[in-house]
Amino acid sequence: MKFIPILLLLVLLLSMWLLPTATPALGVVLIVISLSLAFVSILMKHRTALRR
Repeated sequence: MKFIPILLLLVLLLSMWLLPTATPALGVVLIVISLSLAFVSILMKHRTALRR
């Protein structure tokens, strides 16, 4: 789980080089994935408080 952000960044950089027209869409996808991972980690951290 620690290497997922690094791999996503490498994929984004590689796609910028190979597919310059797809870069904005991939950037949006990267932001959505990052926000969802942050949201899930916050929920996992506070899951006991949410159950009450």
